Amino acid sequence: MNILKINYLAVTLFFSLAASHISSAQEGKISINKDPRVDQLMAAKKELNKSEISNGRLRIQIYTGSLSDAQKARTTFNGKFENIPCEIVFETPNYKVRAGRFRNRLEADKFLTEVRKEFPSAFILTPKKSGN
Repeated sequence: MNILKINYLAVTLFFSLAASHISSAQEGKISINKDPRVDQLMAAKKELNKSEISNGRLRIQIYTGSLSDAQKARTTFNGKFENIPCEIVFETPNYKVRAGRFRNRLEADKFLTEVRKEFPSAFILTPKKSGN
């Protein structure tokens, strides 16, 4: 019985020392080096978010002019970009063809690069702020 107690004591002592060594190994300092460009990107994103309207959507205007040419522009647009909504709007004295409903400027800019291949004068419309 005495040998069992000695073995038990030795095993307990061994695991106690091992556990104390493991717990002390968990202490340390971590140093994180952040790229300075991260702050620039965050500032740029904040500026983009400021320009977005929460209840409005950004649109791309692809044409301004006569009704017949606006219909041609819409047909051409619908042929190239089938999944993007496109409509003709009349604002005196011109008809305007507007496409898409983008949640943020980044999405609109990305799509604008594709649209400008077919409609070089296309640009992004920002919705007017309501209540001001």
